[in-house]
Amino acid sequence: QRRVHGRLFVMLCVAVLCALVLGSVALPVAVTINTSSVRARPLFGYGNEFVFQNNNDTGLNRELASAHSQIGRFPGGTPSDYWLWSEGWVNISSDESGCSKLPRRATTVAELREYLVATGQETILVVNQLQTNLSYQVAGLQAFAAAGVRAGHVELGNEMYDATRPDVLAMYPQPRDYAVRMADWTRAIRQQLPDSKIALVGLANDWDNRTRAWNSEVLQNPVSAGADAATIHLYPGLPSTPLTPDNLPKLLGLAFSNWAGYWSYTDQTIPSKFRLWVTEWGTWGNTLVLNTWLQGLWHAAMVLLLPRIPRIDIILPYCAVCGDSNMPSFTSQYGPIEPVNATNATWTHTPSGLIYAQIFSGLAASTNIGTAIFSPNPVLDPTVPGSAQLVGLVGLDSEHAATSLVVANLGGSVFDLDVSGVLSCAAVLDAYSPATAADVTRQGITQDQLVHTHTSVGTIASLPAYAVASLSCL
Repeated sequence: QRRVHGRLFVMLCVAVLCALVLGSVALPVAVTINTSSVRARPLFGYGNEFVFQNNNDTGLNRELASAHSQIGRFPGGTPSDYWLWSEGWVNISSDESGCSKLPRRATTVAELREYLVATGQETILVVNQLQTNLSYQVAGLQAFAAAGVRAGHVELGNEMYDATRPDVLAMYPQPRDYAVRMADWTRAIRQQLPDSKIALVGLANDWDNRTRAWNSEVLQNPVSAGADAATIHLYPGLPSTPLTPDNLPKLLGLAFSNWAGYWSYTDQTIPSKFRLWVTEWGTWGNTLVLNTWLQGLWHAAMVLLLPRIPRIDIILPYCAVCGDSNMPSFTSQYGPIEPVNATNATWTHTPSGLIYAQIFSGLAASTNIGTAIFSPNPVLDPTVPGSAQLVGLVGLDSEHAATSLVVANLGGSVFDLDVSGVLSCAAVLDAYSPATAADVTRQGITQDQLVHTHTSVGTIASLPAYAVASLSCL
């Protein structure tokens, strides 16, 4: 009889362990806020590439508005270094980006204003300092302002540290050459548009001699003191490891180590006077991760971690729609790039785009945010200090009263969140999660193939395995 009881005990333990792995047993977790982390909410939005995006697509514009994208980037990344604002298109006679070979999707000053009104966004204006002169660009900024496009954020070029671009090296043989030239541009733009915030190109990591010298020669250079911010682009690579259950925590744990590395690097190399704008970021590398819920979870972790870097004011994942298969947040029956002037595109979120929308919408009504503390919070990857299965932000109003919680569950367990420590209101839980463990790594998974939970909650909210959720006061 004792032997039988022992077998039953072992069988029971095995069943409980299996249930935990499959996420069928809920673990209780108390949620509070790290009050010392409270800060103004950054601006969140989707990065743009207007050489691929129809500015008059009402369907896509409606999706951007409903996702609460607050800020974009015009005209985008590398094409901005060849863009002629007076023509609304790249410089066809001198374009090393290859964009002049694309179907023309011109965006005039007036059309940009209509687009911003339709989407409810503001935008960063990226000036073409590589090919045009200062007077032409100042006239462009004045034209945008006169048309009702607020020139609140001005970015002085895109990735001028890129040593693979011959025209960039010809214009700026050394990083200090960019700093000296942009000092004049900063003064002139400030004189004409005194309320604009102006950002120089910066780096959050390095990989060659030019990038290692960049922040020192540009941002630590006294001639750059007139600028307000530095832009940083974050593109961590994911190792090409099999997507086995044992490897998922290791892959997701890299979000924490990369975030910590960016924080350390910018603190050490970018003077504290400069704010930080993340005007592009995404992942590359492991092709098995592309367009999976796992990739979305990786992006969720990074979006929720980046605001812990106090100087970051803008977070723009790359991209809304673009030509890079790693990155689009929206796709249609045509893929992420629709034909020029198409009127029948039906847009849906990619996994990452859906997750961004969950986070952006959950924090949209907040004036401030703070880091959510989960207790207990199981370790995600023991080899990465500080990595945890639960990561989140608390949204707060101007009086620092909590109004929302956004959270990502990076593990395979269900958690019962006791939110009474942060939310003193009746709330609605809105969450997306995969239906099965296999769906976490299933490429091409669509929004209608995910489990959507939308329900009122009291003090306890059940968070499914691998879910991204928002809890907002009614």
